[in-house]
Amino acid sequence: MLARMNFAATLSANQKFNLRDLAARARAAGSPEALLAFYLDRLSLADIDRATYGELLAYLYAGGDWTDTQVLAKSAGLVHLLAASSEYQFV
Repeated sequence: MLARMNFAATLSANQKFNLRDLAARARAAGSPEALLAFYLDRLSLADIDRATYGELLAYLYAGGDWTDTQVLAKSAGLVHLLAASSEYQFV
Protein backbone atom coordinates (compact mmCIF):
# COMPACT_ATOMS: atom_id res chain seq x y z
CA MET A 1 0.00 0.00 0.00
CA LEU A 2 2.86 2.37 0.78
CA ALA A 3 4.40 1.80 -2.65
CA ARG A 4 1.05 2.62 -4.25
CA MET A 5 0.77 5.85 -2.26
CA ASN A 6 4.35 6.86 -3.09
CA PHE A 7 3.78 6.17 -6.78
CA ALA A 8 0.59 8.26 -6.76
CA ALA A 9 2.34 11.09 -4.89
CA THR A 10 5.27 11.20 -7.29
CA LEU A 11 3.14 10.97 -10.39
CA SER A 12 0.68 13.67 -9.33
CA ALA A 13 3.42 16.04 -8.11
CA ASN A 14 5.35 15.68 -11.38
CA GLN A 15 2.24 16.25 -13.47
CA LYS A 16 0.49 19.01 -11.48
CA PHE A 17 0.51 21.52 -14.32
CA ASN A 18 -0.77 18.95 -16.81
CA LEU A 19 -3.50 17.86 -14.38
CA ARG A 20 -4.63 21.47 -13.92
CA ASP A 21 -4.58 22.13 -17.66
CA LEU A 22 -6.48 18.92 -18.41
CA ALA A 23 -9.24 19.92 -16.00
CA ALA A 24 -9.32 23.45 -17.43
CA ARG A 25 -9.62 22.20 -21.01
CA ALA A 26 -12.49 19.94 -19.96
CA ARG A 27 -14.13 22.92 -18.21
CA ALA A 28 -13.98 21.00 -14.95
CA ALA A 29 -11.93 23.53 -13.00
CA GLY A 30 -14.83 25.88 -12.29
CA SER A 31 -15.81 24.38 -8.94
CA PRO A 32 -14.65 21.73 -6.50
CA GLU A 33 -17.65 19.55 -7.39
CA ALA A 34 -16.86 19.73 -11.11
CA LEU A 35 -13.21 18.89 -10.51
CA LEU A 36 -14.08 15.91 -8.33
CA ALA A 37 -16.64 14.60 -10.82
CA PHE A 38 -14.16 15.02 -13.68
CA TYR A 39 -11.36 13.07 -12.00
CA LEU A 40 -13.67 10.38 -10.65
CA ASP A 41 -14.82 9.80 -14.19
CA ARG A 42 -11.37 10.18 -15.74
CA LEU A 43 -9.71 7.70 -13.38
CA SER A 44 -12.60 5.22 -13.58
CA LEU A 45 -12.79 4.50 -9.88
CA ALA A 46 -15.11 1.90 -8.46
CA ASP A 47 -18.07 3.46 -6.68
CA ILE A 48 -17.02 5.41 -3.62
CA ASP A 49 -19.25 5.77 -0.59
CA ARG A 50 -20.87 9.04 0.48
CA ALA A 51 -18.49 9.56 3.40
CA THR A 52 -15.44 9.32 1.15
CA TYR A 53 -17.05 11.62 -1.41
CA GLY A 54 -17.75 14.15 1.34
CA GLU A 55 -14.18 13.98 2.61
CA LEU A 56 -12.79 14.52 -0.89
CA LEU A 57 -15.05 17.56 -1.32
CA ALA A 58 -13.97 18.87 2.09
CA TYR A 59 -10.36 18.55 0.94
CA LEU A 60 -11.13 20.54 -2.21
CA TYR A 61 -12.98 23.26 -0.30
CA ALA A 62 -10.24 23.68 2.33
CA GLY A 63 -7.88 26.55 1.82
CA GLY A 64 -10.04 29.45 0.76
CA ASP A 65 -11.41 30.80 -2.47
CA TRP A 66 -11.41 28.63 -5.59
CA THR A 67 -8.66 30.22 -7.71
CA ASP A 68 -6.23 28.99 -10.35
CA THR A 69 -3.66 28.45 -7.60
CA GLN A 70 -6.15 26.29 -5.71
CA VAL A 71 -6.94 24.31 -8.86
CA LEU A 72 -3.22 23.71 -9.42
CA ALA A 73 -2.63 22.44 -5.89
CA LYS A 74 -5.90 20.60 -5.46
CA SER A 75 -5.82 18.82 -8.84
CA ALA A 76 -2.52 17.16 -8.00
CA GLY A 77 -3.62 16.40 -4.45
CA LEU A 78 -6.94 14.99 -5.56
CA VAL A 79 -5.37 12.69 -8.14
CA HIS A 80 -2.89 11.56 -5.49
CA LEU A 81 -5.72 10.72 -3.08
CA LEU A 82 -7.79 8.96 -5.74
CA ALA A 83 -4.95 6.94 -7.25
CA ALA A 84 -3.74 5.88 -3.81
CA SER A 85 -7.22 4.78 -2.73
CA SER A 86 -8.36 1.18 -2.61
CA GLU A 87 -11.18 2.07 -5.03
CA TYR A 88 -8.69 2.81 -7.81
CA GLN A 89 -7.64 -0.19 -9.86
CA PHE A 90 -4.77 -0.16 -12.32
CA VAL A 91 -6.12 -1.56 -15.56
